[in-house]
Amino acid sequence: DGKFDVPGVEFVRFDFRQPPATPADSFDFVVLDPPYVSTECLDAFFGHARHLLREKAAATLAFTSVVNAGFLLEKHDLRLTAFGLAFVSKLATPLRAFTDSPPLAERLGGFESY
Repeated sequence: DGKFDVPGVEFVRFDFRQPPATPADSFDFVVLDPPYVSTECLDAFFGHARHLLREKAAATLAFTSVVNAGFLLEKHDLRLTAFGLAFVSKLATPLRAFTDSPPLAERLGGFESY
């Protein structure tokens, strides 16, 4: 969304079919809000996120459907947190926060077990 592309803010637009040519190891933290689509699309989003992160200690935060929980844990080591988004929507499944960072998860209410 172009509204985030403002001077002084590092924002990278992303189209999973044509990932931007961004330098590897560029960010300490990546926030993703991928659409609820195929696992192929999710793999592209999270694969590019790993490319962007400076080191393995860097963190990823993703907001997506709880339907993706098993896939995200198995393929991308992202765990479901207690944090849920509250908004009015016609979506059938609620959006939840997933992360690979225990300190961030703690700030979001902790990891959920499922």
